Amino acid sequence: MTTQPDFVIRAAQPADRDAVFAMVATVWDGTDYIPLVWEEWLHATDGPMLVGVRGGLPVTLCKLTGLGPHEDWLEGVRVAPECRGQGLARAMVHEVIDISRGRGKRTLRFQTSELNPTMHRLADELGFDLAYAPDLYAAPPIIAEPAYVSLDPSHGPDLLADMEQSPLLQLTGGQYSYGWTAFDFTAERLHEHLAAGAVVGLPGERAWAIIDQASRGGFWIAHAEGPNEQLAHLFHALRHTRQPIEGTNQARAHVPASAPLVAALIEVGYVKDDHGARVYEYQFS
Repeated sequence: MTTQPDFVIRAAQPADRDAVFAMVATVWDGTDYIPLVWEEWLHATDGPMLVGVRGGLPVTLCKLTGLGPHEDWLEGVRVAPECRGQGLARAMVHEVIDISRGRGKRTLRFQTSELNPTMHRLADELGFDLAYAPDLYAAPPIIAEPAYVSLDPSHGPDLLADMEQSPLLQLTGGQYSYGWTAFDFTAERLHEHLAAGAVVGLPGERAWAIIDQASRGGFWIAHAEGPNEQLAHLFHALRHTRQPIEGTNQARAHVPASAPLVAALIEVGYVKDDHGARVYEYQFS
């Protein structure tokens, strides 16, 4: 537990719900996701949800999530509007660094908007490095029979060879991203995706991609490799669906704008979102 004059950081409690919901009520014009994940985060076993309390009420919030034996992820940093500019977010993130270090992690990361200079400055002040800056590319569905197929685990050696020479992984510092979270791309994770049937390709072509279901429908293209011409074929095929969800993009990819595969995404109708992001990381010695 961390304390400052009249400010205490502690684990969130069920009784904090109403105060937290009121605190985030105006975030993103009232569309903050915190109310949707409150129960999940409250009962999570992979890391604590923390609140900073002043005057008996929560005025800050964040969630620490374990992604694996060596990686922690910081998300959901919020400060009540009337308490901003007082160093409370800094205190929260500093507490998370201490907790993550105590958990024996190697890396702590978080993602923030390109348009959030407060978090950029905080990252610099607390010793985080900018890992990479992804942009969001998304495409609406095409009603058609999907032609892509899942690759079986026997493809593992070839895919690992692609990973070792991947220009995309060079740009991301060895990370890949889906569901608004960045992970170390390891051989173990590749094998898990293969075993789950989440690595796909087109018959007779060399390009492949890892896909992950998105919470609002469609899916994320978590990573992709192959010749750009074949990647364009695959990215187009990934737009195909039998039953689209109205108003939802079918496929999304979170990659740096300078990645070679961006040309293939754009060629087949993926559009870049206006707001980029930054992934920061803190490496524990």
